[in-house]
Amino acid sequence: MEKILIGRNGFLSQAMQRADGDLIVVGSADFDLLNDEPKALESIDGADILFDTADFYPGVKVTSENPVEVYEKNVQMYETLFALARANNIGKVVTIGTTGCYPITDELLREDLFNGDASKLNQKLVSYALSRFTLLDIAALYRGNFGIEHSHLVLPNFYGPGDRYEMGRSHLLASWVRDFQTAKETGQDEIELWGPPTQRREFIYIDDAARYTLALGQMTLAEEVINVGTGTTPTYKEMADTILKVLGFDGKLKWDLDKPVARNQEVMDTSVMQRYAVDLPAPTDFQQGVKLTVEDYLNDRAS
Repeated sequence: MEKILIGRNGFLSQAMQRADGDLIVVGSADFDLLNDEPKALESIDGADILFDTADFYPGVKVTSENPVEVYEKNVQMYETLFALARANNIGKVVTIGTTGCYPITDELLREDLFNGDASKLNQKLVSYALSRFTLLDIAALYRGNFGIEHSHLVLPNFYGPGDRYEMGRSHLLASWVRDFQTAKETGQDEIELWGPPTQRREFIYIDDAARYTLALGQMTLAEEVINVGTGTTPTYKEMADTILKVLGFDGKLKWDLDKPVARNQEVMDTSVMQRYAVDLPAPTDFQQGVKLTVEDYLNDRAS
């Protein structure tokens, strides 16, 4: 089976390349979804599956300040993506979603909540979320007119080696690793965190995300939108305690309960995915994943 990967340097893309050395990778230097016209490319013509990890997400602050730009650029990329698939006779497109595009609720996030209702979305990310709903409309047109199949895999918070650790660009767990280590090195004896320690978030180790994406993307799925998770749902306190233990830091945690909290938990219902779980690899243990993330951060700084 010939598989194409759009996106070369992203967090998930790098992990997918580690997981499958047979992927044909198309980076922005080869084809730019924002600036190039769809055309036949010899390297991908007639491939079975096109995995897309590219999108336009400049961070929460910029997204909230420039919602129209974020929406328009993402929709442009999706339109070009499917036109590219058609021009190269590709039978299936797999795109990646995020739990940030689900409405704000404490109930389990089911696929039927991914429905385009903007009234309950995180308003700072509403344009980004709406571009994902438009993606499903674009996919429906290409499926109905040209027979191109589509799977949209919704994943939770990424963590693991290879993350960006810069302020404002890292994922949640990586940002805590950076901040906790900084507190340790500067002699702080207390770390302040927002909201209650009982908040619960779902995480997926980046190499698990890559392997699950590749495995599910190659299956015949009855559903278009599928939540992809490994059941890793620590509370904020459990996550903080794990990081402190790995860092060997005995700093105290201070929970600022006056800070606003959008939701008490962000956990997916993965019962649909479990129908296909017999073919999926075992997930990475959370403590081991945190250990590898910390080692990666310390090595990244040293180099």
